[in-house]
Amino acid sequence: MFRTTITETPFTSTAAAGVFENISGSPILGDVSFLASMRALLAPRLKEGDSVSLSYTSSRFRKADLDGVSKRDIVSAVCGAFNPGDGRTRGMFAIHNLRGDPEGNLQTMKTMEEKFTEVYAGYTRLDIITAFFRKSFPVVCFLNEERKNTVLFVENMDTKRMHYLQLAILPSVPWYFKPDDGITEEENGLLHAFMEKEPAAYQAALEKLAKNYDFRGARIRSLLSGFESKFERQELERARSDLKSTDSRIDEFNNNIKTLLAKRNDLCVKLMGLEQKIASGTAGGSEVMEYFLGNKRLYLEEVYDTDVTFSVKGYLAYYDRDAVERVLKNKNSYVFIDRSGNEYTAIAPARMVKLLKAVFLDEKLKLRICAAFRLSARNGVTALTNHAFPTPEFSGYMPNPHIDMFHCMSGHVPVINNLLKKNDYIGAIEQCVASAQNLNWGDSTVMRNFMANLYGTNDWSGACIELPDGSAVEPLEAIKWLEAQEKKM
Repeated sequence: MFRTTITETPFTSTAAAGVFENISGSPILGDVSFLASMRALLAPRLKEGDSVSLSYTSSRFRKADLDGVSKRDIVSAVCGAFNPGDGRTRGMFAIHNLRGDPEGNLQTMKTMEEKFTEVYAGYTRLDIITAFFRKSFPVVCFLNEERKNTVLFVENMDTKRMHYLQLAILPSVPWYFKPDDGITEEENGLLHAFMEKEPAAYQAALEKLAKNYDFRGARIRSLLSGFESKFERQELERARSDLKSTDSRIDEFNNNIKTLLAKRNDLCVKLMGLEQKIASGTAGGSEVMEYFLGNKRLYLEEVYDTDVTFSVKGYLAYYDRDAVERVLKNKNSYVFIDRSGNEYTAIAPARMVKLLKAVFLDEKLKLRICAAFRLSARNGVTALTNHAFPTPEFSGYMPNPHIDMFHCMSGHVPVINNLLKKNDYIGAIEQCVASAQNLNWGDSTVMRNFMANLYGTNDWSGACIELPDGSAVEPLEAIKWLEAQEKKM
């Protein structure tokens, strides 16, 4: 028995794998000789449709691991790695190595002898294998002739034992080898080579057996099979890929065409409508022009392309009466206290409350207000801040603090922009007018500026309060008028 590891043989080359597709396996302990010997000895004996698969597994159970465990469970645990009971497995040649301590190996081997065939029905024990190797090392062999499966249990496998175990290949597959059939001279030389202490005889025997096979031709056929058509196959795959890519681009273009056709249809409809509008004499801003001509509250400041800049004047009309009442009752509100936290002194807050009630609750007086905007068909509406209003048309009108100071139009912006998308300029202008007439008493920042205007402590001051006779006076004059009316009552 030689110890040298065999790593290369004619029967385990790349070309040999193609010749012996029906006999497969992996190296055992880094050595390929077992698979090589199986191919050399079994290949001439396998019938069409037969196959053999070599496997090598191991387990390590000490005696302490096995104490108290049933024998059937020990069998199942050891054999779980290769599952000899799988009814679908055929042509299995399994070698299992026991690597536990001496007592554990002995107990495991005895358990296999006693219970393997009981756990795995269909297997029988082949005693001649055990008898043949008894003087060298323990071996137990089981066969399933129906499925042509072989299972070998060995203790403490090493390279030397593995080489010697190859003498069991032919006897352990009786469905392929009958002793009466004998073996060839070359096969006999291979088997006797395992008795040698050096691998030279084994290698020489394999070389002789390899002459029965055209490994060179098999290698050439494997490497060059279809060589002439490789380019064509590559071109075929490339053409298929290009065709798929082209089809995808066609689909993309078709989808783009559908989108463009839909857009074109929308533009045709829009074009028709505009042409009809122009033909009827209502295009070119004539409706807007008539609206500005007839509405004295509007002042047209500038027109550039489709942008229109204009100012609006009117009376505060939209506010929350309940909010007004709550603020007037609160002595700490912005009606009474200025930005510095001090009570107003320019006009006594109690007198200012009279004016606010007269404007916002009793509606005896009106508060004139103004704002400026820019409408654009492309960019929507813009509230203009710090605007220089035209004079004398807007003298006596207070700039709406929401718009003039804070650029704020509240919820009017989306409504106006949607109207502009529909080319409804008149509706958009009316929304601007409504925004100019709005005052939010809940916005304390804006309202502090508003009150500062009325008290005269801001930069702005003017006659923005309209009396019942239509004349406009400053806030203090309006308060005096109210007080004079009270004395008459």
